[in-house]
Amino acid sequence: MWRIIKLKIFSLEVSEHILSVKYRHPLAQNRQPVLELPLHKVIAMKTEKAVINYILSISISSRKGIKNFYYRLEQMPENQPEKYNQIAEFIKTSKKEPYHYS
Repeated sequence: MWRIIKLKIFSLEVSEHILSVKYRHPLAQNRQPVLELPLHKVIAMKTEKAVINYILSISISSRKGIKNFYYRLEQMPENQPEKYNQIAEFIKTSKKEPYHYS
């Protein structure tokens, strides 16, 4: 019963300018944003294999320096870590300063 209560679905959404990390429970409809920030603040993103699970690490620049965020991804199919690496490459190539409207 405890494992069902603690179960979460991880969601990583990347739009043209925003990176959003969300969790939700399989039985709930709402998604809770855990991290939402502009793409130009992301310094690095990588997926690493831990002992049992995968871990997604996101490094961002902030006013106080570099901050690191770690998210447990549980077990994934073989091609899933490659998809996260493709997203990381997309973020790296799309890093531009935000456009300011006058």
